[in-house]
Amino acid sequence: MWLYSEAYMLMRRTMTACLIVLAIFIGGVYAQSVADYYNAGQRCTESSNWDCAIQNYSYAINLDPSLETAIHNRGRAYTEKKQYNLAIADLTRAIQLAPNEASARLDRAIAYFRSVGYDPDTDEFDDGYADVKKALDLEPNNTYAHYYKAYADWNDDNYEGAKKELDILRRLDPNFPGASDLLNKVNSAIASAVAYRSKADLDKAYKEASLLIDKGNYADAIKGLTAVINKDPKYWRARFDRGRAFMGLQKYADAIVDYDVYIAANPNVWTAFYNRAYCKGERGNYDDAIADFNKAQSIDAQQAGIYLYRGKVFVKKKDYNSAESDFRAAAKLAPNNESIWIELGKALVEKGKFDDAIVSYTEAIKLKPGETTGYQERAKAYTKRKDHISALADCDQIDKIDLKSGWGSNCRMGVYKDQKNNVKIEAEYEKMIAASPENGHHTRGHYYYDQGNYAKAALDFAEALKISGGKNEGYFDDLRMTYLKQKLYSLALANADEALKLKPESPHFICDRGEVYLEMGKLDEATADYEKALKIDPKYSLARIGIAEIAAARGQTDKALADLTALIEENKDNSGAYFHRGKLYRKLKRASDAKADLEKAIELSPEWADPKAELQALNKPVVKPRPKVKH
Repeated sequence: MWLYSEAYMLMRRTMTACLIVLAIFIGGVYAQSVADYYNAGQRCTESSNWDCAIQNYSYAINLDPSLETAIHNRGRAYTEKKQYNLAIADLTRAIQLAPNEASARLDRAIAYFRSVGYDPDTDEFDDGYADVKKALDLEPNNTYAHYYKAYADWNDDNYEGAKKELDILRRLDPNFPGASDLLNKVNSAIASAVAYRSKADLDKAYKEASLLIDKGNYADAIKGLTAVINKDPKYWRARFDRGRAFMGLQKYADAIVDYDVYIAANPNVWTAFYNRAYCKGERGNYDDAIADFNKAQSIDAQQAGIYLYRGKVFVKKKDYNSAESDFRAAAKLAPNNESIWIELGKALVEKGKFDDAIVSYTEAIKLKPGETTGYQERAKAYTKRKDHISALADCDQIDKIDLKSGWGSNCRMGVYKDQKNNVKIEAEYEKMIAASPENGHHTRGHYYYDQGNYAKAALDFAEALKISGGKNEGYFDDLRMTYLKQKLYSLALANADEALKLKPESPHFICDRGEVYLEMGKLDEATADYEKALKIDPKYSLARIGIAEIAAARGQTDKALADLTALIEENKDNSGAYFHRGKLYRKLKRASDAKADLEKAIELSPEWADPKAELQALNKPVVKPRPKVKH
């Protein structure tokens, strides 16, 4: 049963009537047929004849695909028929047509909730909860939204949240149907709860949940720590550790929220600022990350990790002087940490100080002579210095440590690429495949891909996937991008779907499928994927770039430029935003702006081929036809 008030239904009918009258005025017989079908659908809805309603609304929609009220009402009918996928699809379309209408959001939330029986451990429940919250943002006094949010909170054992919503609902409408019964259920659940009553119980629950983090069971740790926080919002250790668990799942936005709350109450704990800085750095918010690392340093300046990870952020910002300073400070505090010497060497290479970098890598090798990383990086530095003999000696040493990894061959190929010796490169790939077939095929696939030989790349990626047993989402994604380059869209889409089956909550793989839809011209499907990624991480840059690309494809160039510019203003080192804005400038024939953006993208990501190809196309001289000579 739909819990809409008479006033609410009257408002919707009035709006619909106005639309229909306008349609009749404009279109004559065609618009009248739309009105006939719509009104028939309304009559069927009022008599709960859902099949009849769906049929008539479908006729109306076929004649007018943008009639939001018909699409919306058909979605509600599908919900009553328990055809939830169809309901969600219709209600999503209704939201796209009327993004500021709370009722469509609320109806889609109901469809999500009912599709999983209000199971809080499902993605659909989370999607429904997000829709209810959005409905309340649009209409803060929407009594139905408050009721369904309270009902969802009750199902999620968030009894305090449910009571809060019901208290608001009672002030808005003291006689709201069902509210009193729900309040009784909430109070009964609180009264009957025996877990975590005492401080000892709470401490025990915290310790049990916290131990799960060290075991890598982040999802269950979050569930247990959330229960502790719900019982005692000021149990700060649980808040801190839940942030750690979110970090383990790479849900950095959620971790930042926890650390924001923790830091507000505990402003002198350096590890909290350190963890929040790490999360911000992973999300590309480099300046904010550095500010947090600075705060952590001001609290405890003797922690080598602060300098190490702040230095890594400086590297991402291409501020190699600051990075070198931080890495040297870290090495002074922890001289036996070989990873610090490795990072220092990388910064020195970027500065062109190859001799100093070799010294740093040699220090790392002394500390861990059985590790290959120091030899790999030192070989690169020797190659930069054109000392190929020393570089190859380091590559051979890698084979002595770990022949099966294929890193020795990979190291030698770096030297041979510098020598432009393709014959030896191909031979090394064969050796790599013999020593480690999966890694060898995968690595050679990328080699062919970078050369533009996509057919051979696909064969190698497919072989690596076969050897892996079909359980590597990265290989599926490699195939996706390879097929996309060949415009084999069905194959690209199939592989994107396979990657998502293995990592359904990864915003990266969601956006990769969105890219395929975008290339296919399926803008609605692409939009849905990018919006799903943004639900997981509201600032995920690939999703925001995708949304801008869709706007450009729809001819909304001003919006696309504004979105990309906003992304660049937030993160001056976002090469993807510069590249896509440069492409758009080129289409708009703003050559100087396009050139500046594409050159910036190349500066930030020198190995990325796409900006180079776009810049080359931009700089290609236009050949004017020769005038015909009259005789």
